[in-house]
Amino acid sequence: MTTHTLTAGDDPHSLLEPEWLLTNQTGAYAMGSAAGCNRRRYHGLLVAAASPPVGRVVALNQVLEQLFTAGARHEFTTCQFRNSDGSPAFAPQGMTMLEKFERGLTVKWTYAAGDIRFSRELLLHPGEQAATLRYRVAGLAAPAKLRLSPMLTMRDFHQLLRHWQSGPFEFDAQQQTLVVHHHGYAVTLACDGGPTATACAFDATPNWWNQFHYPCETRRGQDDCEDAFVPGGFELELPAGKEHVITLTAALGVEPAAPLGSMNNKQRRLAAITEHLSKNIVHAQAGTPEQVASLNEDPARLHDCLAIASDDFVVERHVAGRRLMTVLAGYPWFADWGRDTFIALPGLLLCTGRLDEAQAVLEAFASVLHRGLVPNRFDDYDATSAHYNTVDAALWFVHAGAQYAQARAAEAGKPQEIETWLADAVCQVLDCYETGTLNNTHMDPADGLISAGDAHTQLTWMDAKCAGVVFTPRYGKAVEINALWHSDLLAVAELLDARRPDKAKHYRKLAKLAARGFKLFHRDDKLGLYDHVRPNGERDASIRPNQIFAASLPHSPLNKTLRKQVIAVVKKKLLTPVGLRTLPEDDAHYHPYYAGDAFHRDEAYHQGTIWPWLIGGYGEAVLRLGEFSPAARAEALAAIAPLLSQLAAGGLGQLHEIHEAATLRPVGSVAQAWSVAEVLRVYEMACAK
Repeated sequence: MTTHTLTAGDDPHSLLEPEWLLTNQTGAYAMGSAAGCNRRRYHGLLVAAASPPVGRVVALNQVLEQLFTAGARHEFTTCQFRNSDGSPAFAPQGMTMLEKFERGLTVKWTYAAGDIRFSRELLLHPGEQAATLRYRVAGLAAPAKLRLSPMLTMRDFHQLLRHWQSGPFEFDAQQQTLVVHHHGYAVTLACDGGPTATACAFDATPNWWNQFHYPCETRRGQDDCEDAFVPGGFELELPAGKEHVITLTAALGVEPAAPLGSMNNKQRRLAAITEHLSKNIVHAQAGTPEQVASLNEDPARLHDCLAIASDDFVVERHVAGRRLMTVLAGYPWFADWGRDTFIALPGLLLCTGRLDEAQAVLEAFASVLHRGLVPNRFDDYDATSAHYNTVDAALWFVHAGAQYAQARAAEAGKPQEIETWLADAVCQVLDCYETGTLNNTHMDPADGLISAGDAHTQLTWMDAKCAGVVFTPRYGKAVEINALWHSDLLAVAELLDARRPDKAKHYRKLAKLAARGFKLFHRDDKLGLYDHVRPNGERDASIRPNQIFAASLPHSPLNKTLRKQVIAVVKKKLLTPVGLRTLPEDDAHYHPYYAGDAFHRDEAYHQGTIWPWLIGGYGEAVLRLGEFSPAARAEALAAIAPLLSQLAAGGLGQLHEIHEAATLRPVGSVAQAWSVAEVLRVYEMACAK
């Protein structure tokens, strides 16, 4: 598989901003900066899932790595602190010796100290709450001692640890194994010096490192300092003239990690995804000459990157004793959200040929349907609790379910049909929306449109709310909700024609009524569509990207002239190289910057901030309007080319949740499922053979 390589060059500080991610399909992850310095509360070498795929705890923050040679001490770790004047301070400063950072299926740092070469490679154990650090030491002219001291906080990944508030850390060291207990968690570390080390033992000399500074938290207006407990260090005697390979494993629980074994299953899965993409996608034909050259120069590399990126979000979820699957919305802080899951499912799983896993995701959510609603999200701590405060998640569920059924039929070479369990689920959604369900969600019989919520709810994807303030209230009839409703009715009707013809006929009747009612969103000023209509009839004339779905979905309620109008206004007012703005720059409510504390960030979240996932709707709308002509394919690919290039290069294999409106700076979640999924989906649609 492909590897991303960054070099420190003359300025090792240049590697402090790029962030890497490793995952293992359980909800556990590892994340940090390319410089090897933790800069968020969410960074760590093992962030385990105590209740997979949630309940995440920082099991191992960092390791203090010290190599003692005759008359010298080399420290390869980098930690950030803050001087009294607020300027950054680094101690140790291992990054000054850093030559190269690599990220593929593992992450690896290579350091040079004179003739000595030192490397650290991190691997997450597939399917386990465990990680292995593999060290290599070469170039020793004389015997040396290596000391590896784990730095631990063992706390919920949203929290921070302070020495005076922490409570006791208890630990038991037995030669090469260390078990640490804190706050109801246990972590077991084991060190193996391999055949070349002459001794390996644990020196139990505990101490604390205080006042680590996390600048990413400072930017977010959050508490930004933390302390870490160091129980002592594993000490290994290394003879000269040999290459030494030492492993340090960390596992959540009181048992050492099982041997890592091979990563063959993950490698085979990713290879299958790459092969599927390669079979279905031809060379790029659009974008700037540099972009086209980059995408076509090594398509296998791009497909490798897309395989790894798409796989990061697909995790196991146990539902009523069944081993199913789900999609984590983003790293580091999101769990599985309904709307994110089903917006992302076609790109992550259908475009990559993973139909069995797509079925498992659909079944996981179908099993917890409640009055026609799928959960907005599952709980961060209780893997069985769900929250149903959403109007769009269930409609995206139906949309993804129909796409899945079509993919199954194409795979089997049979006429389009739908499995009974899925037919029951999607019909439950549509029927409950027609008759009425939670959150005042119901179909208005006068015009066939869906209305939902009130002034205090936030039920659509523009759901930012802080300190009781709903920043983008969209209660009533929202444009994308009703575009989805219309498209879902017709998509399900097509699937039910043979099996449930009376249902199919009824849904077509409702779709016809909704199509007529959709005129409620038409504008007379040729600026596309109204964003939403309040229960009192007030229409929101803000130019927002939500209207793009009325032009992009398989069954549009708009004629060709109106679809062209919608695309034109979105292109002129909202399109950027990294997604769609949520408001145009000339809107009075436009926020050019995404910064500050939670209130100010949430205020800007949907008021200009750019979302990469919206490029999916834009690209699909362009393709459908142009009937997938070469020109339409070229235009759609040009829209996503910068994001593809970012994923394959400086993004270290991932795409952010959002970008700042004025600067295009990536912010928010470091890796977001629907950002990757929608870029991948348009890439396949634009370049399909």
